[in-house]
Amino acid sequence: MLSTLEFSTFKLYSEVFKLIKKKCKKAKAMKEGKVLKPNFWKSELAIVEVNSNVNLKNNNIILV
Repeated sequence: MLSTLEFSTFKLYSEVFKLIKKKCKKAKAMKEGKVLKPNFWKSELAIVEVNSNVNLKNNNIILV
């Protein structure tokens, strides 16, 4: 059986993912009072910019 643990791309991906988890947190979105948990990570610095997105505003979705 072949393991991906030995490939350099796997090690790079693992390291990048650790850094993302260290600086960011799992996203939560709110729509009409209901909290949704989309499958992505967000930085606190990006919330204001993302919440100004026209498509999110039109669908009454905000990141919290």
